[in-house]
Amino acid sequence: MSVVLTVQRNVKLDSEQYNTSSEDYTGTSGDKISVAVPASSTNWPLPGWGGFHAADLQAIWFTSDVACTLTFGTAATAHYPITLLAGGTFLWTNTDGGANPFGTDDITDLEITCTAAANIIGRTCVG
Repeated sequence: MSVVLTVQRNVKLDSEQYNTSSEDYTGTSGDKISVAVPASSTNWPLPGWGGFHAADLQAIWFTSDVACTLTFGTAATAHYPITLLAGGTFLWTNTDGGANPFGTDDITDLEITCTAAANIIGRTCVG
């Protein structure tokens, strides 16, 4: 089974919108996340998280309706926190030129911390 994640980048200037790029990332696996996180959650483990080997990560995208911190971890307890602002987005792709935010670790868990109830949506494309 293949997983396809399409990333579209848009710019809006006043009332005009421009599609600046569109890229497809095709992998062999990935997680599709849509979860309601309870208020006052600290290190709330994401149920059903499949994890990934960072060296094989092609793209990762997360958004939340409230401010929260996503903490990606490994069996060796390395932690990679990503802070999302309310309505904000985190996106990394292997073609952006930036270093992989997870190094080459095997990411095995994802924990979420937020003060207010949050709706979090995300997608990974691996392989």
